[in-house]
Amino acid sequence: MKVVFLDRDGVINKLVARPDGTLTSPFNIGEFHLMPDVARAIALFKKMNFRPVVLSNQPHYGKEMSHEAHATIIEYVKSLGVDYYMFASHKDSEYYKPNAGMITSHFQDMYPEDTREGSYMIGDRWKDIVPGAVSGLRTIFIGDKYECPDEYKHIRPNLIVKNLYDASLMVWYEHHDDGMA
Repeated sequence: MKVVFLDRDGVINKLVARPDGTLTSPFNIGEFHLMPDVARAIALFKKMNFRPVVLSNQPHYGKEMSHEAHATIIEYVKSLGVDYYMFASHKDSEYYKPNAGMITSHFQDMYPEDTREGSYMIGDRWKDIVPGAVSGLRTIFIGDKYECPDEYKHIRPNLIVKNLYDASLMVWYEHHDDGMA
């Protein structure tokens, strides 16, 4: 089975503006607001026989975000049709993006029958695109302009779209001759 790896914050849900002006992940389900057409996009991925898997950096886990609040968010995200949810909270971990540990672990340990060929990584930051590219996946950037540090300038997303539903349509078009979603 092919996989569509999805970043969470900024792809599935909106970022939260904090009083200091920073944008972060939601710290509880009350702050968790879906981006438009997310459930529709996930349903289309499933219709195309992709396994939707969330890969998310969560540096606030166990700090500003309680374990219980995070578990509630995970269950909600899974209720949208996501098959599996992985996250990393320690920046020095091989699993913390832009490292590719979560992707490697998925293919080796979680669902070894899944295939990298034809699989995707979709995210709204360079930290999502880099692990997808180095893992041999097609990459889709969600946003207006892709920017990354100089050390990663050689890595570019395969596609740039406005939102997750547009990404699902691009995947549909790449996998269907009729082009109709």
